[in-house]
Amino acid sequence: MSTQDKDSSRTANAFTCQIEGAEAFSFPLVTAFRTQRIAITGADEIPADQDMYKIEFTLDNDIVTAEYNLGHPKVRVDTVTGKANLRYTPSSMTLKLTVDPSAKSVSGVYAIDTVQDYGGVITPGIKLNGHFAVNYIDS
Repeated sequence: MSTQDKDSSRTANAFTCQIEGAEAFSFPLVTAFRTQRIAITGADEIPADQDMYKIEFTLDNDIVTAEYNLGHPKVRVDTVTGKANLRYTPSSMTLKLTVDPSAKSVSGVYAIDTVQDYGGVITPGIKLNGHFAVNYIDS
């Protein structure tokens, strides 16, 4: 996995997350690649029992500037927790995207509600919100 060098001529990729009302944090690993789809990932280096280890948005290559919701065919979201045997599955999402294909840049503001999956039992999960700004690389 590669990330863009912060000293490159492009703007460094950034991806933030806030869980419930806690202080927002930035994911130290941010990647953005385009193959059949554009994959934008914010992740931590070590999962180590964290509520949110990774968030990944996967977008169709022909995505445009607009607001998208969970279930839209051009947008997928996946959340990964670092807590053993626990999963936070998105139950609703709003994603406001700004897309510039000529600059290979995508920025977005998101709000995600989740449900907690543990051993087959589903209970209320956590609320996530944040933003990202990336320049994707063709691979």
